[in-house]
Amino acid sequence: MVADAHTTEDLTEWGAPTPDKVISHLNLYWTWQDAPGRSATTTKTEGVTFAPA
Repeated sequence: MVADAHTTEDLTEWGAPTPDKVISHLNLYWTWQDAPGRSATTTKTEGVTFAPA
């Protein structure tokens, strides 16, 4: 997930955390996700490439 390229809206009117806290939580969550045979992480925009691996 691209850590510094989120889209969100302010839903605090309905009890949600502020957008900056939602983004921080998503980045924290996805940085440490894994399952057998796969893992996830976050990276900043400058680390993203669409070139073939």
